[in-house]
Amino acid sequence: MQARRREWQESVDSRKGDRSADVERNARIAAQAEVPAARVAESQEWAYFQSLLQAQIDKARAEAQSIGPALLSPDTTSHDGLLVLKIQGCILQERIATLESVLDLPKQIIEGAKIASDWLEKKE
Repeated sequence: MQARRREWQESVDSRKGDRSADVERNARIAAQAEVPAARVAESQEWAYFQSLLQAQIDKARAEAQSIGPALLSPDTTSHDGLLVLKIQGCILQERIATLESVLDLPKQIIEGAKIASDWLEKKE
């Protein structure tokens, strides 16, 4: 039993060095992404894409708001009808969250790059 535990521990210890190299490599890649992400965020193409995303977000919010009255309506009495409305509401909430995440991608990349740069500076 002890031999297997020792072998396992040696295996874990040998992989620790590999992980630190991976972390450093990934931090360098993330730090390099700041400039391209900043260029994207400032481009006219991104501004146009943002307007398309925002229109989709607004549309999904309007659809989600229209579900509320239908859900509370005394005319909606079937279990299946209520389930459909609930599922549609959940789908719309997730759609909104996904679109908002896409909208924030350049900002998230820039923030991640700054964190990675700071970490690399402290490491060196």
